[in-house]
Amino acid sequence: MFRIRRVLVLALAFLAQACAMVGDLEPPMVSLADLRIERMGLFEQDARVTLRLRNPNDQALPIDGAKFNIKLNGESFARGVSNESVSVPRLGEATIEALVSVSTFDVLNQFLNLGNALGASQVLTYEMDGTAFYSGLGFMRRSAPFTQTGKLKLGGSGGAASGGIANPLGGFKTLVPM
Repeated sequence: MFRIRRVLVLALAFLAQACAMVGDLEPPMVSLADLRIERMGLFEQDARVTLRLRNPNDQALPIDGAKFNIKLNGESFARGVSNESVSVPRLGEATIEALVSVSTFDVLNQFLNLGNALGASQVLTYEMDGTAFYSGLGFMRRSAPFTQTGKLKLGGSGGAASGGIANPLGGFKTLVPM
């Protein structure tokens, strides 16, 4: 009887330590790495989005999915989910891809508002928020919210040497995380 109690106490102590280790994990830093149009339709377009996951922890993070929304200039632009699994190495990074749907009406709204945004500051802002899902952390299943904002600068002094993307209308576009 005494032996069974000792084993139970040790098992509970081990379980409490494991839960404490899982509780100390910082969520991954998530950023938008790429966006490519896959299919165009009358009412909706599909695009492939690549998300970069950075792990600030001293142990690997087993990510097994994400859901997210992307806004441009404060307006809804794209929504997506990914069930792709990846182990983000300790203090490292990895990418996952997701298929997103973009409403034609949202794209048209962005084009209509583009003139106002360009006339004032020549900067487009974006915001991405969502949830990353963890697996493989013992018996617990966890999720963590994430948000990232940035600016897409059109024209100006940015150049290809500074990592800009050539703009056929003149100048360069430069992605600047906020």
